[in-house]
Amino acid sequence: MPMHPRERVKQWLPHVLLLALAGAAVWWVLSIIAPIRDALVLGAALALLTHPVLYLPLENLLRRALPSWHADQRSYLASLISTLALAMGVAGFLLLVLWAVIGDVPATLRAGAGLAFQDPKQIRVVVEVVAMRTNALLQLYPSLGITPGDIRLALEGFLVHSRFGPEFVKFLFTGTGGLIVQMILTLTTVFYLYSQGPLLGKFMLTHLPLSERQQLGLRLRFHRTVQHMLAATIGKAVVLGLCLGGLAWSIAGFNVVLVSLVGMFAGLMPVVGHAFVWLPLAGVLASQGRWIEASTLSVASISAAWLIEQATYRMATALGTDDEWLSFLLFLSVIGGALGSGLEGLIIGPAAVITVTVMVEFLGSLYGRDPAEMEASSAEAPESTQPPQP
Repeated sequence: MPMHPRERVKQWLPHVLLLALAGAAVWWVLSIIAPIRDALVLGAALALLTHPVLYLPLENLLRRALPSWHADQRSYLASLISTLALAMGVAGFLLLVLWAVIGDVPATLRAGAGLAFQDPKQIRVVVEVVAMRTNALLQLYPSLGITPGDIRLALEGFLVHSRFGPEFVKFLFTGTGGLIVQMILTLTTVFYLYSQGPLLGKFMLTHLPLSERQQLGLRLRFHRTVQHMLAATIGKAVVLGLCLGGLAWSIAGFNVVLVSLVGMFAGLMPVVGHAFVWLPLAGVLASQGRWIEASTLSVASISAAWLIEQATYRMATALGTDDEWLSFLLFLSVIGGALGSGLEGLIIGPAAVITVTVMVEFLGSLYGRDPAEMEASSAEAPESTQPPQP
């Protein structure tokens, strides 16, 4: 006998109301945290990228050193230490860059404090010094099409935030605040994702249609993708930039900091990125009649790039992630993230690539492609290709 419409409504109405209530609750929470979305996204991306290489090794070390502690206590301690280490590392790197630009330790400390607490005088000092340094760089790379005025506007737009102090109370109610408050929000997000992220990941995996072997394969793929990104992509770019900067300074007297920064950015480009650094410098030397220095710089740069490429290839092969498409995707994510989200995009972009990679492996496992078997086959496969030549 067909059900009466009134009975059907009576049966489904509680479920509809419950789903509507859940949707309203989710919308309410999202509307509340929307003003601090950028800090939360940045914190989630940082936690995603650093969990396998910072939190996980420390948690394993604490498990061996403190076996009598409860797992939650070890996780809390590992999260706290990892977050503090990450904060000190970022702060140290920023101070190192400021010192390299300013060149004076007391002035660097004053500038760092001024940037943190939004001192207009110190912000102007940093903007002018960076613009002056950048002007020297633009003379070496005129084809970039960037003027010192563009650099000033970009720096002022990035560094000038609401001041810390009275604005902190405003932040508590409206979600806006100074740079230091955004850093606190980001680090707080990182800490809680370090501590609770593994539980969330296990919960999601146990409720997905994956076998234990497939879950293990996904975790291995995630860890190896992060290691590949840090070692074979970002690590290679940093080493290449430092080498090119040191060679340019020792051979021809160019500014080591500026050339290194350009080299780090260009080093993200696969295979030929280094040519965008040393080739213009060699052209400047040749135009000045310094042919010996130009030739020496060219040969030394190509040799250094080749050695770094060989070392990177062997490292990627050892990790089982020597996929050229992955390097290309990471390169695109860094460039696209920087263009779309500024400096935060340098972190958010690679995090998005890792997420997509894990999702592809998940979908593959659902449709007959086992990530664990793929990991085993890639680890057992003999080396049949040679690394690309720079």
